[in-house]
Amino acid sequence: MMIDTGAAEGLVTFQRIKRTNGSGFDSMGVGTARIAKDATVATRDAADLFAPPEPLFMPQSLIDGQVYAMACDQVGFLNVGCKLGRAPVADAGVRAAYAFFDGTTWQPDIAQAAVVIDELGGTPTISWNPWLGRYLAITGRILSSTVQLRTADRIEGPWSTPVELPASADGASGLYAPTNADAYNYAIVEHTALRSADGRAIVISYSRPTEAFRGDVRLARITLQ
Repeated sequence: MMIDTGAAEGLVTFQRIKRTNGSGFDSMGVGTARIAKDATVATRDAADLFAPPEPLFMPQSLIDGQVYAMACDQVGFLNVGCKLGRAPVADAGVRAAYAFFDGTTWQPDIAQAAVVIDELGGTPTISWNPWLGRYLAITGRILSSTVQLRTADRIEGPWSTPVELPASADGASGLYAPTNADAYNYAIVEHTALRSADGRAIVISYSRPTEAFRGDVRLARITLQ
């Protein structure tokens, strides 16, 4: 994720993953790096932005001068839920600048962060959509290649019942299913820079498995009603 902080350099956020003996994916922290305009190499910050035992909030949405970050984890059987944090965009790389929504208000105590959206198949991307006049959250359904769209009047929710867009083998639905019936599309991301000016036509990307340890990344354009 690249965040435009308004300064001469952008802030890159990333998750550090450790694999042990060729298996497992352990999240070790959320880090940051800085890259100057026209540069080809970023400079990594020495300390993580978030690290265990804290929830790993990943900054991902820039809305009205605030960077919003989500920390998602299993909150029930086959149920992923996400908590919400935010910081002023100029301080998006500063841990102390973050506040967290506790279900009622924003506060600095990360331990009070509440789940604001659940029944997900992964971390959603959230944007303000001018066509809908509402916030839009896009993610996958758990154990499925179906894309889900939810809306809310406030970024903290409550969120609507999802509208579902299933994937198909021939792509007739606009989304291609994996070639293996036991695999699922993942890493579903909305790219707001590619949407239409009025927000009606949005663009998402998704990772599609094709065979063991191989796959492709596809784009899909969705027209909202």
